[in-house]
Amino acid sequence: SLGQSFLDFGSGSGILALVAKLYNFRNIAGVEIDIQAIENSDNNCKLNGFKIPFYPKATELNGRTFDIVMANMISDTLIKCKDEIINLGNKRIILSGILNHQSEKVIGAFSDRLNLDIIGKKKGWVMLCGELKS
Repeated sequence: SLGQSFLDFGSGSGILALVAKLYNFRNIAGVEIDIQAIENSDNNCKLNGFKIPFYPKATELNGRTFDIVMANMISDTLIKCKDEIINLGNKRIILSGILNHQSEKVIGAFSDRLNLDIIGKKKGWVMLCGELKS
C-alpha cells in the first residue's frame, strides 16, 4: 500500500494534500513558508470540507515523519531543502517541479539517502520517486 501518512512539502495552494485526502491518506500535513499560501490552502480545505494542518516551519511537526513526502518545487530549492525533506520521510519521497535537464543534478544530490527514479515526464518536466535507504 502507499501508506497512511502524507506530507506536502512546499505546499503552495495545498492541492497535493487535498489529493492525498481524496486517496484516503489519514495523516496529512503541509509545510509552506509563505503565510499567504497557507491561508489559500486553509481556504481550499474549507471549500472541500477537509481539515488539513499547514505549518510555516517543518520544526512545528515536532519530529513526526511521513510514509510519503512529496515536494513540488524548482530543482535548486529541492536541493537546498534536501535534508529537511529526507528527515521528514520514513518510506518514500516524491519530487516534482524538475526540468528534464536538471533531473540528474537532483538525483545526484539526493543519492546518498535515496535511489531516485524518473516516474513521470511531461512537457519538459520530470517527477522522481525513491525509497529511503535504511
